[in-house]
Amino acid sequence: MDRATDFESVGGGSTPPGATLFLSTTDTRIRRKPPNRLAALSNVALAASVAAIALLTLLPEQRENQVRLRPFSDIGEALLGPDKELLLETATNLLLFVPFGAALRLRGLAIARTAVLGLLVSAVVEGAQLGLVSGRTASVDDLLLNTLGAVVGNALISRWMRD
Repeated sequence: MDRATDFESVGGGSTPPGATLFLSTTDTRIRRKPPNRLAALSNVALAASVAAIALLTLLPEQRENQVRLRPFSDIGEALLGPDKELLLETATNLLLFVPFGAALRLRGLAIARTAVLGLLVSAVVEGAQLGLVSGRTASVDDLLLNTLGAVVGNALISRWMRD
């Protein structure tokens, strides 16, 4: 017996309008979807990208902690200055979140949600670097670059899935 029939037997009449829809959407039985390789790949990719982000950003270093709150200061210096190490660090901050954004797109997240999650994960990382991990630099530019990296990863996968 389905739930609508159960309702009829209890209420003694026909099912009220909308009750069938409500009852069918609140079914408590677990419906298993067939295994999907893309879903499995996206889960592995997401876990691997988060692990890589944590490994590369949350290990202590042997230097003083720094805080850089002026937006675009590191990016401007990296692009216009002679410091190749800063340019490499800036590119790394962007590229580090590309797999994260790609994995989120594989899981079906739109670019706006990917940007928000990229920003949130980056904020958690920068907050941990500021207060918990010694020898790291917390920077507003890192937030911007990490978020942009997640958006780029999402856009690349969106483009690839369209073709």
